[in-house]
Amino acid sequence: MGLRHAKGIESDDGVTGEDLRYEIVVGSLLDPIYRFYRRRVGPDVCDDLTVETFAVVFSRLPSYSSERGALRPWVFGIAANVLRHHWRDEQARLAREARLGGMAMTDTRPEDPGDGYLELDATIAGALLGLNDEDRLVLLLYAWEELSPSEIAQALALPAGTVRSRLSRVRARLREELMRDGGPSGTIEDGRTSTLKEDGWTN
Repeated sequence: MGLRHAKGIESDDGVTGEDLRYEIVVGSLLDPIYRFYRRRVGPDVCDDLTVETFAVVFSRLPSYSSERGALRPWVFGIAANVLRHHWRDEQARLAREARLGGMAMTDTRPEDPGDGYLELDATIAGALLGLNDEDRLVLLLYAWEELSPSEIAQALALPAGTVRSRLSRVRARLREELMRDGGPSGTIEDGRTSTLKEDGWTN
């Protein structure tokens, strides 16, 4: 993506303290943010959204303080705000997966599974599509990005209790829908579970 070079950071030699701080942020969070967008909206726009996110991060980093919370959820909060302008891209991807299942993105599947590709079962995609945008955001920050409820609360500027109750409600709804539909026939690769029916998603 050339993100480091786009910000004028080519090496550790001669960079300012602020540039070095940015280099550390990019080094630790560039790949997770890229995967976040690739999972949510697919490969067509994830590069642009990643660059847009880190442009915002770079502009706000001088004012960042650890008193505002951990860095990772802070950056994911910025990514979530960027994603909000692209709900239609995500809905289109889920609708395509709901129709075609794992066939929907076969042509764009990378060789490296760590690149963020997820092959969604049609039932899973349909269940996610049925959620409202904000509920889906909370659920997938938890299930795919492995943020804790308190980290999600920081990222989205919500009370932790609100996040926990929303997760409980959404997972109960998904459990009901998946049981009604007979459950997914395939699996989904995520950091916590192999299917939406297992512990990290709906239990």
